[in-house]
Amino acid sequence: MRRAWPLLLTLGVLAACHQPPTKEITAAEAQMEKARQAGADRFAPDLWREAQQALDQARARVENREYRSALSYANEAGEKARAAARAAAPAKNVARSSAEMMQAEIRSALDAVSGVRQEATAAHVPEEAFADLDPRFEEARDSLQRVAEMLDHGDVIDAQKAASELKAQVVPLPDAYRTARDRWQAEHPRAAAAKRKR
Repeated sequence: MRRAWPLLLTLGVLAACHQPPTKEITAAEAQMEKARQAGADRFAPDLWREAQQALDQARARVENREYRSALSYANEAGEKARAAARAAAPAKNVARSSAEMMQAEIRSALDAVSGVRQEATAAHVPEEAFADLDPRFEEARDSLQRVAEMLDHGDVIDAQKAASELKAQVVPLPDAYRTARDRWQAEHPRAAAAKRKR
């Protein structure tokens, strides 16, 4: 019986090579679905793409009756899908942290604008001085709220992208308000001086 065992094993391997690896392809497809649910297609796109390509190759090899190669690709697809799922969670956390950090920077810039507005009011600079800037300020506050809603709904990549774009628009606003205030005061020196005396 001991001598027969290696022969049986060899025959089993050869038989497996003459059968399509249906079970392995199904397992790889299941791993791909788990990885997709973990967000791998968005947070680990390179590994996800490699897994998808390996799975496509496995299917193509089955069609060409290259079952040994199909088995190899199916196993590779499953491994890549598992790796993509593992990589997705930390990448998602990094994206969330990045979006939250940019949210804080945007809030800080908007608070700075409010501070400049308060100083301008105290210096009797009229609201018209900021007529061109106020719509941008209001729009930025609304956009910041939308970023927060995206994060609440788990749309981390969209939130990160929106926060990045919003930050680029908002960071220059405090200086723009200061410039508008200084310009008004320079153009209305008498009014500014009279209001300072009161």
